[in-house]
Amino acid sequence: MKTKDIKFVLQITENNLKILKCLCKDKIEILGCRTESISGLKDEQIQENLKKILKELQFKKESIIICLPRNQVTLRYLKVPSQELLEIEKILNLQVSQYLPYPREELVCGFSIIRKDTEGFSYVNLVIVHQNVINRYFRILKDFENQIEAVLLSSYGLWNWYKGIEKKEILEPTVIINLEPPFTEIAILREENLLFSRSLCLPQEKSNWTKRLAEEIDLTKEVYLKEAIDAEPKKIIFTGSTEEIGDLGPNLIETSSLAVEISPSEPLAGLCRFKFQKSLNFLPSSIKEKRKKLSLKREYVKVGLLFFLSLSMFSLGLAVTFYNKKNYLNRLKSELNKISSDAGEIEAMKKVLAVIDLQTSKRKIMDVIHELYHLIPPDISLVRFIYDEEGVITLRGRAQDLSSVFNFVPILERSEIFKNAKVRYATKRKAQTGEIIDFEIICGIVMR
Repeated sequence: MKTKDIKFVLQITENNLKILKCLCKDKIEILGCRTESISGLKDEQIQENLKKILKELQFKKESIIICLPRNQVTLRYLKVPSQELLEIEKILNLQVSQYLPYPREELVCGFSIIRKDTEGFSYVNLVIVHQNVINRYFRILKDFENQIEAVLLSSYGLWNWYKGIEKKEILEPTVIINLEPPFTEIAILREENLLFSRSLCLPQEKSNWTKRLAEEIDLTKEVYLKEAIDAEPKKIIFTGSTEEIGDLGPNLIETSSLAVEISPSEPLAGLCRFKFQKSLNFLPSSIKEKRKKLSLKREYVKVGLLFFLSLSMFSLGLAVTFYNKKNYLNRLKSELNKISSDAGEIEAMKKVLAVIDLQTSKRKIMDVIHELYHLIPPDISLVRFIYDEEGVITLRGRAQDLSSVFNFVPILERSEIFKNAKVRYATKRKAQTGEIIDFEIICGIVMR
């Protein structure tokens, strides 16, 4: 079991501290769950309890996801006159302070795009939370700051929980109710989109829960349909601890006009597999900037190591080439010595002179390249140069038009170095800058 496959989900409510240890592969598996009452405790005491629970769950610096309870945030469904991500973000930042009585600098916001229409509008969920809520989590988790992967709204874990644990898709608007007394979350989801979400406080007396839930479900549907967000829901899924929803099942099925599914579980685990947009991660900007710099530093280190490795390989290649050439020269000397001893000094000299004559009869490659550099017209660019053992040169390149290619052939012919130049192919294709001609020309070399 790899460490990267394990994630911890942590939630702090008014009364409880809950931590889940999850194995995230094809299916989410909950390896451990601890819920502890924190009523009346100070943050320092909660911090100690947190360390104790993580130790019990064998925490080994795996990723931690902080889950923001729905009742700690404000959510608004808005129609925005833009479909550009950065422009939408600017518009929402200007509107944030309209929904909460706090200065803009004290509010942290995120958003998700639900859909876009043909008239240029985007329909988004705007999520707003006070920075003190985020700061409190980081005070309590100050010893584990480097392990915090994301700060996410609980609502976004419901769909992934249903898909990752129940192995089911939500293809039409569906109401999911997560019973976590004293607060209960009601969300309407479709596929990966959170369409609507609200939080309510249930009475302490459980006998009143069925009636209260039925009223709140009707109210949720009414507000949702009034906003014309999507189609009417046809199904309700109840989740939460077995203890909380066990007695409600039969009563809820009887009273609801929608199809009801009871699925006791821990839906917070769904956040482990939530492929969230960056705009939905409420990590403080200072930490995001710090991690960005660290990531950039790691990239620089990688580039430096790659450069060092490349340089080492290049040096090794030069050393091997030098070694091979030295061996080759030694073998030549050995062969010449054999010739000298077998055929005498005169025969040896004839063979040596023949070798020298063969080498001097060939054109040096630098002479060829130097000639090409002066002959290539400005409207032709050379992309490949091949010089084979037979003394044939292949030139591949690009030109602006066909005439440039065919005009280049007589230029090569008039040179003192090249001969028998001809176009092997010239094809036209479209590029971003317009039409270009890919060509290949072959020619021979005039020996000295």
